Amino acid sequence: MNAEKDKWGRRSTYSLVMAIGAFFAFFNSRYHWVAPPEYNRIKGAWLEPILPILEPYLPFVVLALGAGFVGSAAYCLWRYIIAAKSGGPAA
Repeated sequence: MNAEKDKWGRRSTYSLVMAIGAFFAFFNSRYHWVAPPEYNRIKGAWLEPILPILEPYLPFVVLALGAGFVGSAAYCLWRYIIAAKSGGPAA
């Protein structure tokens, strides 16, 4: 079924893009390729009390998110291949 393949293909692409974004965020925090823009408004006021607690763990959280999205992309690609071979939904 074409709709089944499209669904798994879209999910795989989305997960892969999110994984690339997470890994880019991690490496950008280490090598400073791109600087974030400065906004003239109050932002993240609710994060200020918990950010000092989270800050030492943020690189690991971002890497875990990236690895999770890579795993999700691989799973969705596998389901896409199964749907393409069977011509219908994967069992």
